[in-house]
Amino acid sequence: MKNIFLQYLDNLKDIVVVIQNEKVIFINKIGKYTLNLSDDVRIEKFLSYFDEESKEKILLALGLSQEGYAQNDFDVYLMLNKVTQGFCKLSKIFIDKKVAYLLNIILLPQGYKILNENDIKIKGEVSSIKNIAGGIAHNFNNALASMSLAVETLKFFIEKTPKAIDLLDKILRLSLKMAKWTNQLLSYARLGKYISKELDINEVILNAIEEINENKPAEIDIVHKFEKNLIPVKGDPTQLKKAFMEIIQNGVEAINEKGRVLIISKQLIDEPIDNKNKYKIRPCVKITIQDNGCGMDKEIMSRIYEPFFSTKFQGRGLGLSAAYGVIDNHGGDIYVESELEKGSKFDVFLPCVAENQNVDLKSTQKTPENQYVLIIDSDDNMRFILKSILESYEYKVLQSHSLVDALSISKTDKKFKLIFLNTTTIPNKELLIFSYIQSNQPESKTMVLMNYGDAETKSALSGLNISRIVHQPFDPNELVEEIIEILR
Repeated sequence: MKNIFLQYLDNLKDIVVVIQNEKVIFINKIGKYTLNLSDDVRIEKFLSYFDEESKEKILLALGLSQEGYAQNDFDVYLMLNKVTQGFCKLSKIFIDKKVAYLLNIILLPQGYKILNENDIKIKGEVSSIKNIAGGIAHNFNNALASMSLAVETLKFFIEKTPKAIDLLDKILRLSLKMAKWTNQLLSYARLGKYISKELDINEVILNAIEEINENKPAEIDIVHKFEKNLIPVKGDPTQLKKAFMEIIQNGVEAINEKGRVLIISKQLIDEPIDNKNKYKIRPCVKITIQDNGCGMDKEIMSRIYEPFFSTKFQGRGLGLSAAYGVIDNHGGDIYVESELEKGSKFDVFLPCVAENQNVDLKSTQKTPENQYVLIIDSDDNMRFILKSILESYEYKVLQSHSLVDALSISKTDKKFKLIFLNTTTIPNKELLIFSYIQSNQPESKTMVLMNYGDAETKSALSGLNISRIVHQPFDPNELVEEIIEILR
């Protein structure tokens, strides 16, 4: 096992050093080349390549110095041809049943500079990152603890069906919360993948208002004044709805007792750009969300898009920062004005599809006649659930647990309206087969389910005609809505 492990380390592209009993017992190929160092040398020889501060950090991490506070992740400076900055990650391992330390040193390109916390802007970014980490950890730990407790309790009630169902519902709700937090994080980071369709922004906002009205205090009114026949906005209705919900909810929470949140939509076509209409793209839609709540001072206003920042309570979520990410990803912008004890106003600008273009956005679901859907998924449970739902819409569903099996099905005389492919359960090496399936069903639309950040799968699917991609984690209801939408 030792040889296999060290062989793996030997092929890594970063410097890897294993230290045991104050000796370098192993250094990988790139480390030997970069440092001109061999195995089985004293630690002093290895440390001679670092500046004094970096030496102290390494010794502290190894427990060979009593000065200061040890860290497992830290920046270092190596004295090579030029002073080279790197990042060191230290892990404790066992070799021959004895403690050893693995140092993974990532060299940074010349001219690259690790974030300096003395820079005011970067301090804010560092603070945001810390808040993200803390907020995500807090929310996920609480949710997971509750889920674990629910599962353990379920064991005692499994024969009492109603109680068991209640607990399973709780687990489901918590898992959906976790998926929501993940999607918020992706929105904030501008990594979320969106669908793009022409839509009526008034309708999107009405859907957001309807959902907020279910839980808001009765003494707080949400009033809207919409300009009719707005030029359509191109974007993701689900993501935009969530963004407006965050902004509207922020206004509701700013009101202590009685109050009002006013929402106004307006078309801007050729209006001049001034302090009130700063957004430079025309035509666009301007949505104003104004409350008469407690308002904000300048310090709070400077932090409202900071993740997990709240003046009310801890763990509010990504909130306005996620909303900002969504609007930004849609090519829009947000401006805020606020005054203490008078309230706040958010102006949201979104670009329109085209001037004077009016589209009938309301499509109706037609009852399909002999329309087929092919589900390719090695997960039996997922296939069963999707099949049951689609059959309730009177679609005829065929299932396949593999792409090889699906290839045979695609050669039949049946014409598929949709092919659903879950790449999270299908090996990447098989994805080439999918091109042959598509060639057998040239008129079929394709929906792919995949993980965020799965570059390998994305590369394997490049060049194929994919109608829509849905990323994990997902809300099951939203997945169904996506499928029904593409089948219309």
